[in-house]
Amino acid sequence: EGRKVLTLFGFLSNKKGHTFAIEAMKTLPEEVVLLFAGGQHPDDHTDYVPSLRRLVAQLQLENRVRFLDYLPQEQIPAIMSVTDIALVPYTESSGSGSLALLMAYGLPILASPIAPHIQIEGEIKGCLSLLPELSAEGIAQAVPALITNPIQRDRLHRAALAYAETHSYHHIAKETLKVYQKVLTPTS
Repeated sequence: EGRKVLTLFGFLSNKKGHTFAIEAMKTLPEEVVLLFAGGQHPDDHTDYVPSLRRLVAQLQLENRVRFLDYLPQEQIPAIMSVTDIALVPYTESSGSGSLALLMAYGLPILASPIAPHIQIEGEIKGCLSLLPELSAEGIAQAVPALITNPIQRDRLHRAALAYAETHSYHHIAKETLKVYQKVLTPTS
């Protein structure tokens, strides 16, 4: 309560930029906490997750960085409801549904400027807040600016929902049906 929550959602993977988020926490205000809402991927047999925990301990951020491990489906809405800003500091596209789910919840998303994110932002302007560069410093500068700007967070919220709607299965099915109807309709 009284804290601002940053959430990095999904399986913990080295291509999702967790270390940038942890290092940014060193300079972010004390009321900002970071949630890693997802556990180690079952196919990951590396030292990645323990190394993240060691970095948190080394930087003495245990009271501000929380590891929630894998979340059952019924717990996801609670995490999304407490999230003020979703972080997506990916170093490459993860190919997962994490970003899509964040958009479906309409969360304000602070994302790395990788090609897939730039393409998404180009499709519906304002659905992502892109970092100028992927770095801990970039995150540390962007988070307070976004936290203190409810108008910008609301714009991101609305644009994320719009993006999610145009990419929903329902919408895609309707558009596909239109194509079939057009192709199958005889012309005079």
